[in-house]
Amino acid sequence: DDEMEGLGIMRITSFILCFSSCVHLTFIECKESFFPDKSIVSFVGDSITQCGSFHRNIYQYFVTRYSELNITFYNRGISSDTLSGLMTRLSYDVLSSNPTHVALMFGMNDLGGYFERTKFPKVLADSMDSADLQKFRETLQELVLLLRAKNISTTLQSVTVYDSTMDSKVPNAIHKPTVLIEGNRIIQSISQKNQLLMVDYWTIMSNINSEIQKLHPNNTIVGLDRVHPGPLGNFVMTYAFLNATEKPSVVSHMVLG
Repeated sequence: DDEMEGLGIMRITSFILCFSSCVHLTFIECKESFFPDKSIVSFVGDSITQCGSFHRNIYQYFVTRYSELNITFYNRGISSDTLSGLMTRLSYDVLSSNPTHVALMFGMNDLGGYFERTKFPKVLADSMDSADLQKFRETLQELVLLLRAKNISTTLQSVTVYDSTMDSKVPNAIHKPTVLIEGNRIIQSISQKNQLLMVDYWTIMSNINSEIQKLHPNNTIVGLDRVHPGPLGNFVMTYAFLNATEKPSVVSHMVLG
């Protein structure tokens, strides 16, 4: 038995040696990276960026998918930040690292307030929302032009979902999604006006969340605070970003010859 086993191993080894001597394997990359060599990428936003794992997942994709490239990622998210807040820290917190690419995600703190706005008469609350949306539009456009003047490639990211539909005792700013949807329309409009890529997180997260809550009304793709995406939400955000930028249908081709 030992002799037969030894012969089997020898035959397998001989086949592998023969195969490797006759066949040349070539791996052909399918496309160029969205972030080219020596890219410095800053993900800029609020606590959803600061505490999120989606950009870490995206980084891991690029450094493994394109291991030959030198790509650097920075997390420039600040808890509770807004576009106006970013404008005050832009030079020392973002531009100081000389980014070639900036991925912007704002809106959750810029628009719709939170629970306090429900205390105001509807007419006043609507007026406040309109003012917030106008300021959001103007500041985002100003920022896009500023980054373009510095030759920084800019990607806009939609606001993520505020989960007002989760069955929970957690306080609910039930009006907020309506304002955030308007904010996403502004982001889309500015992306089209300036010919920028926009990554849409809202649509896919909303659709998945709706399916989850048909069976489990107290579950959510967002965190239990209704705001910050959990691990599943961050995974979906990773998919949405890569689908918008890379569309990796095939990782590589292997040619035998």
